[in-house]
Amino acid sequence: MTDSLLHRRLYRREELPTILDLPSEQVSQLERTGQLTAIRICGEERFSAREIEALIETYLQIAQRRKTTNAN
Repeated sequence: MTDSLLHRRLYRREELPTILDLPSEQVSQLERTGQLTAIRICGEERFSAREIEALIETYLQIAQRRKTTNAN
């Protein structure tokens, strides 16, 4: 798969707990709080790989800032 096709990959809601290694309830909370946004295609919810990667990157940045803050 090319990089652009990989970033266009869409995931079903039931795949997210495995991808993020989180309980379903926490995945639902990420959506309720606007941290993840579902798109609807033919009435089915999907989540983009790009958005999931951005969410993970955001949490990595937060963790790095906390590590730096705690080190000082």
